[in-house]
Amino acid sequence: MWCPVQGRAGQGMRFYDPVTQAQLTIHNVVNWINQRIGSDELSGWRELVQKRWRALLPEAQYRPHQPPVFTIEPGLYVRNIWSAAEIEPSAAADPTLFLEFLDHAIGRDEREYLIKWLAWKYQKPLEKPHTGIYLYGPQGTGKGTIANVLEAVFGSSAVMRIADQSKLGSMSSVDIWSRTLLVVEEVDVSIKDRLANTIKSFMGTSWVDADRKHEHFGRHFIPANLIMLSNNPPTMLDGDDRRWYVKEMKPQPQPVQYFKELYAWLEDDGHEAVAHLLATADISEMDLSDRPRWTDEKALACDMATKQDVLDVQKLVEQADGYVFTADYFAEVCNPNRLFHIAHEVGLKVVNLNTLSGKSRSCATGFTEAECKRLFVAADAEVMQDPHQQNAWQLRYGHSVCSLAYARAK
Repeated sequence: MWCPVQGRAGQGMRFYDPVTQAQLTIHNVVNWINQRIGSDELSGWRELVQKRWRALLPEAQYRPHQPPVFTIEPGLYVRNIWSAAEIEPSAAADPTLFLEFLDHAIGRDEREYLIKWLAWKYQKPLEKPHTGIYLYGPQGTGKGTIANVLEAVFGSSAVMRIADQSKLGSMSSVDIWSRTLLVVEEVDVSIKDRLANTIKSFMGTSWVDADRKHEHFGRHFIPANLIMLSNNPPTMLDGDDRRWYVKEMKPQPQPVQYFKELYAWLEDDGHEAVAHLLATADISEMDLSDRPRWTDEKALACDMATKQDVLDVQKLVEQADGYVFTADYFAEVCNPNRLFHIAHEVGLKVVNLNTLSGKSRSCATGFTEAECKRLFVAADAEVMQDPHQQNAWQLRYGHSVCSLAYARAK
């Protein structure tokens, strides 16, 4: 059966064939019918098309286990970009080789978590836990093998694979988050703040208001969960990260021969075994709000991400000739917004002169008005205003008192 792509009068109507993925004109359809039935039987056919068939929505949607064209309301159709995987679960196939591969690569306890996480996505493809998987390790660990297995088992339409993380910040990023899984295959270690924040926001929701290239700003469904594969540990995690599962993979002793045999098993009935494993795994104890499993690798990654900048700022504070700082003083080692959050860890406090004076616009000699709203001062120092002199601010540090400008770090 054909469905109209857009309804227009007379010869302008076009149709979509879900079998061949082709778009046909009214002439194609009429010729097809004429070849199979007599023209006398076509009486009233054009009238039926124009009166009762309505247009297929121009924007396709991703809806697993729905037909190629499905109805969202009576008479209104949507083309489905999902298609069923060629691999079907088989209870007769044995998943032992896949389990042994994971046992060696990440450990038995960790593979239980990973399988249940993947099973959730296999069984509930549109229900999105706001967590992601980050696997790293040298060549020969099987990171690419995992990506290949997932694409085969879930189906190519359900898995979006991109070469690196740069595409995650593109104008059409909502499109690559529109499947069941989003796999980044070669993650660079230097994920900057802006991209890291974009990734975090897309991981933390199933709907996003965003722009798309050549389209207006709109609301988009982004059911994909993110899987990142890299040679290096992550560097973009916060100290209290609640989104990422991080695990280092171990290489196989003889990777060439091992993966040759593993792929031969996968091509035999291994994919069917993995599909059945995911289809039948018990996920009854899992919840959308669950935090990812904590690992030693994640603890190390969080320490790498949060402590280095703390150490760098502490070093600058210790070496400074002064007790009052602006954000620019630490610009080379720490983002200003980040500095605001770690000030207490490096022995500083944030002082807003407007708050101290009770005025909306306070300024101290030697500082801009913007700087006076966020000064970083030694935690055991006290900032005071001279009530008898405008813009006269002083700093008391121990038994010493000096002007704020004099105490500014040089």
